[in-house]
Amino acid sequence: MCSADRVQYLDGCFAISNPIEVNTTTVEGATISTTDPIEFCVGDGASDIVDVIIDNAGTGTNAFWVITDDQSIILSLPANGPFDFEGAGVGACSIYYVNASGTTNGFEEGANINDATGCYALSNAITVTRNETPTVTIDPTNVEVCAGESIDFSAIGSSNDLTYEWFASQGILSSTTTQNTTFTMMMPGTYQIILSATTPEGCMAMDMTTVTILETPEVTVDMPSNICQIDDCVTLEANATGGSS
Repeated sequence: MCSADRVQYLDGCFAISNPIEVNTTTVEGATISTTDPIEFCVGDGASDIVDVIIDNAGTGTNAFWVITDDQSIILSLPANGPFDFEGAGVGACSIYYVNASGTTNGFEEGANINDATGCYALSNAITVTRNETPTVTIDPTNVEVCAGESIDFSAIGSSNDLTYEWFASQGILSSTTTQNTTFTMMMPGTYQIILSATTPEGCMAMDMTTVTILETPEVTVDMPSNICQIDDCVTLEANATGGSS
């Protein structure tokens, strides 16, 4: 019997204690959203901040924020947003807004949010994905060659699923979208070779090196116009332009 007015229907020999009033509280979860990007590249130097909008605050006597990893382990309980994920590492994080009433237990860093107890309700989750930023280097680096000679370059990337793109400040590249390429330039000078490597998730790394094209030397030989005797010694003089003799 849940209502005291039903006591009147009891009959027989009985005694009733003093009543204890029980009040129940309904807790409803909030609805949250964001207009910020929720996919980032780790360590790219860009801001990884997410500001969350509470569309529907839900019900309860108190509320707080919880951020978990992809295994539902609580990473932090920030006081408020916006939330900065720059140091969160690779993986997925979920943002929750928790409505609660009375005492709750288990909402602490390192605990599993699914093990929390008490009267509470979770909002929908906003999942933030943090992808790994690749690394890439050009081999060889800072090369010096003569005009017209070709240089073979290779991209050394951190994974096998990278997409490459080569750029040259001047000169000719045999390919601009493969892991290896060949550079040729006829004019003396120093030129830049730039390489970008991109993951399927869109995270990018870059590297740069230089190629110095040396001036091709010209050589002339001065020799006597007349040589009369077989045993005569002849001194030849070489003059080099653009090199050394």
